[in-house]
Amino acid sequence: MSIADLIVRLGRLGIRLELDGDALRVKAPPGVMTAELTAELRAQRDHLREWLSRGQGESGLPPLTAQPRPQNLPLSSAQKRLWFIDQLRGGSTPEFNLPEALHLRGRLDVKALERALERVVARHEALRTRFAEADGEPLQIICDPQPIPLPVEDLSPLSDTEREAALRAALAAEWRTPFDLAHGPVLRARLFQLGDDHHVLMRTCHHIASDGWSSGIVNREIAALYQAYTKGLANPLPPLPVQYADYALWQTRLAQDGVFDRDMAYWRSQLADCPEAITLPLDRPRSPTPEFAAGQLRLGLDAGRLERLKDMARQRGATLHMALLAAFAVVLGRHSGQDDVVIGSPTAGRVDGALEPLVGFFVNSLCLRLRPRPGLRFADLLDQARKVALDAQQHQSIPFERLVEELAPSRDLSRTPLFQVSLALQNAPREDRALAGLEIAPLSDGEPMARYEISVHAVERAEGLDILWLYSARLFDRERMERMAAHFDAVLAAVIADPHCVPAALGLFEQDELAMADAVAVHPIPPLTADAMFRAAARVSTATAIVLSDAPALTYGALDALSDRMARRLEAMGAEPEQRVALLLAHPTDVVAGMVAVLKTGAAFVVLSPDDPPEQTARLLADAAPVVVLADTPEAFGLPVLSPKDAADGPDTPFSPRVPSLPDHPAYAVYTSGSTGARKGVVISHRALVNYVQWFGESCGVGPADRSALVTSPAFDLGYTCIFGALLLGGSVLLPTEAERRSSARLIELLTENNITWLKSTPSWLSMLMADPQAPRLSESVLRMAMFGGEPQSFEDIHRLRAVLPGVRVLTSYGPTETTISCHSGEVDSADEKDSPKLLGNAIHNVRALVLDSGLRPVPAGCAGELYVAGPGVARGYLGAPGLTAERFVACPF
Repeated sequence: MSIADLIVRLGRLGIRLELDGDALRVKAPPGVMTAELTAELRAQRDHLREWLSRGQGESGLPPLTAQPRPQNLPLSSAQKRLWFIDQLRGGSTPEFNLPEALHLRGRLDVKALERALERVVARHEALRTRFAEADGEPLQIICDPQPIPLPVEDLSPLSDTEREAALRAALAAEWRTPFDLAHGPVLRARLFQLGDDHHVLMRTCHHIASDGWSSGIVNREIAALYQAYTKGLANPLPPLPVQYADYALWQTRLAQDGVFDRDMAYWRSQLADCPEAITLPLDRPRSPTPEFAAGQLRLGLDAGRLERLKDMARQRGATLHMALLAAFAVVLGRHSGQDDVVIGSPTAGRVDGALEPLVGFFVNSLCLRLRPRPGLRFADLLDQARKVALDAQQHQSIPFERLVEELAPSRDLSRTPLFQVSLALQNAPREDRALAGLEIAPLSDGEPMARYEISVHAVERAEGLDILWLYSARLFDRERMERMAAHFDAVLAAVIADPHCVPAALGLFEQDELAMADAVAVHPIPPLTADAMFRAAARVSTATAIVLSDAPALTYGALDALSDRMARRLEAMGAEPEQRVALLLAHPTDVVAGMVAVLKTGAAFVVLSPDDPPEQTARLLADAAPVVVLADTPEAFGLPVLSPKDAADGPDTPFSPRVPSLPDHPAYAVYTSGSTGARKGVVISHRALVNYVQWFGESCGVGPADRSALVTSPAFDLGYTCIFGALLLGGSVLLPTEAERRSSARLIELLTENNITWLKSTPSWLSMLMADPQAPRLSESVLRMAMFGGEPQSFEDIHRLRAVLPGVRVLTSYGPTETTISCHSGEVDSADEKDSPKLLGNAIHNVRALVLDSGLRPVPAGCAGELYVAGPGVARGYLGAPGLTAERFVACPF
C-alpha cells in the first residue's frame, strides 16, 4: 500500500496523524486499529514522518484545486497512454473495458435506478467525456449532461436454461464490444429482467474514465441516490471540490514546473540497466500484437497460515504485500533463470485528498525491482522488498506513462514496457454493494483479460487470503501455470516455517522435475565387454557375412580369426587393459578388423583419420600416447608401428588375452570434432558401449537379419552405431570407401544393391542424398529405418525421404561424445515435419537427463538451464586432462 493510499484509508477510518517533534502520534476511534493496520503504520513510520514534515499536503505535492479551464483540455498521462493504444488498434479492442454485473432481487424501481445512474454521470465529468485530436495531440471534450436511458430486456418468458444462455451471451457480447472514444459515451448500462423481482444490472465503463476505486464510488453514489429517490428525497451527495479535468491540468502543470524531477532521478537510477523483459518459458510463441485471452487459477491461505505469514513479515518491519512480493520474486527468478526481476504493483494514484471522491482513471503502476539471487536468504530478500517498496512509494508521484517516455525502453508491441508481471494486494475490506430494499450479489466481473503475462491478485478476507493467478492463455498452458502457482504456495509455506531459509536450496521446485528425471528406462546391463559380445555373435553367425565391400564379403568366422591373429601381435607390442592402440588406416575394412582386435587385447582403440594434416595427427598421437600404431605406412611419428598385413600374419589359433578386460575398462577413446574448442580425447568404457548397443537393438528392432551402412568417417563416433550395431548384434555392415561416401549417386546404388535395412548419418548427408537426381531410386531399396544426428534436423529433407520411402522410420539422435555416441533419441512423425521442432527425444536406457542451474539444482520444467546427463553412458573422462575431467564430470547430486 502506498503512502497516499494509506493516508486516504486512515482518513476514511477517522484516524489522524500528528508529528510531535520526531515522534509520530496516531489518534484513532475505538476499535478501528487492527493488527494489520498497526504493522503497516510501523513499517512506513519513517516515510510518514517525512511526509508530514514537508507540510505540503498528503503527497508532498502542491495541493490540488479547481484549475482555470483553457480551450483545449489535456489528457492525464494515464489517459494519453490508453488513447494512443486505442488509436493504434483502430478503436477495436475491448482490452480496457471495465465490466460489472449484479443480481438485483426484490421490488426494483427502474425509474429511480435510471435517475440515479443519470445523476452520477452528470456529477462526474469523466463519465461524460469524449476524446478528440488537435495538431497531433489528444484533448478531452466534456459533454453536457444528457438523459441516460437504461434499456430493459425482458428474459422472463424464457425457460431457465434459455434465460441463462441468453443472459450469458448478452453479457459476453457487451463485454467484448469496444467503446468509441471519439464520440462517446464511455459508460454503458443495461438491465435484464429475469422475473418480477429479479433483475441483472450490467454496467461497462472504459478504463480511460474509471478504475477499480472509481467503480466503488459509482456503486456507493448510485445506492445513496436510489435510496433518496425511492423515498422522494433530494440528491444527498455533496458537491465535488474538483473534477478530473482539473487533475489533468494540475498534473500537466506539475510536469512543466519540474516537480517530478526528483522522482524521475530516483527511477532513472533505480531502473538503470534493468532487464527489458522477464524471460519466462513459453508454451507458444508471442504474437506480434497483444492478445488478451486469459486463464486463471485460484489458490489461497487459510486464516491460520495468513496470520503466521503476516506475523513473520511484521517481525521484520514489513507488510503482507512485501512478503508476497518477495515470494513472487523467488518464483519468478527460478522460472525465468534471472536474478533481476521487475514486478509491477498498482497504487490508487490518488495523491491528493481532493481526489478521494472523484471518478476517473488515477491508478498508477510502480516498478518494483528485486534481485532474488539463488543463494539469498528469504529474510534478506524481504528486507530488500521492504526497502524497494517504501522507496517506490516515496517517489510514486510520477505517472508510469511519463516514466516509460523518459526511460524509453525499446518498444515491443507483444509485451508491456518495463514490467510484464504484476502483484496486487487488496487488504481493505471490499465494500458491500447495496440498494435500498434489494438483495445484491455479483454475477461476474466479466471475462478475464490478461494485460500482463502473469498477474497475481491477492484479497485479504476474514477467512484468509484469496489469490487469483491470472495469466496469458496465449503464451502459457494451464499445466505450466499450475506448477508455477504451486511453487508460489510452497515458497510461502517454507518462509512461514523459517524466514531465514534459502528457498532455492530447499528443493521446493525440484520434486516434479526430479520425478520426471527419475522416470528413466531401467534395463539390466549384461556384465559383458564389447569383445565378448562380438565373440558370442560370431559363434552364432559364423558363416554370416559381416563386412560388405567391393572385396569378397568377410564373414563373422573370418573376422573372428583375423582379429585373433592381429590381437596376438598387438598384445606382444604392449596392448592390454588401460593402454591405447591408435588406428591410422585408409580402408574401412582394416579399421573394423583393427577395432575388434584391439578390443580383444583389452586395450582401447583410437581411430584417427589419415586425411588429417600431419601436424594435427602428430598432436593427437602425442595426446593419446598409444603403445602401438596400426597404420598403413611404417612412419608413425616416432611410435611403434604395425601394418594390417603384418598384423594378420600368424597361426589361426584362438586368442586369449593375458589380462582379460572388464566392463569398466576403456573400450575406445575418440576425439571430439573441436567445434567448441580444442579437440579432446574422450574415454568410453565397455559398459557404456554395451549399454548403448543393447538399447539400440531393443528400441530400434535391429538384429541379425539387418544390414547397415557406414556412410560417415570411422574417425568419429557417429558411425559407431553402424559398426557396433552390426558387429555386436549379429548383423552386417556395408563399408564404402572414402570415394564412395562422397558420391551420392554411388551411395544410392550401394544402399539399393546391398539391401541395406538401416543407417545412421547427419542431416547434411541426407540433404546431399535427396538432392541427387537418382534419389527416387531409393524407392527400390529395403531401407526401413534411418537415424540422423550431430546437427539440427532438416525436416524438409525428411519429408522428401518419406515421399520416396513412405514406410521408413525416422529417428533423431542427440548426445555429445562424452555420453557414448548419443544419449537421447526420438521418432519423427508427420506433425514434427510440419512444425519443425528441435527434437531431442527421450533418454536411452539407464540414462538420466537433468536440466540444472548453476548451483546444480533442477530448474522447473520448461525453464532454461544446462543439460546434465548421468548414468552408465557417461564417459570416464578426458585423456590426459584430469583438471578438465574434474570440472566437466561432476558427481550427480541426486
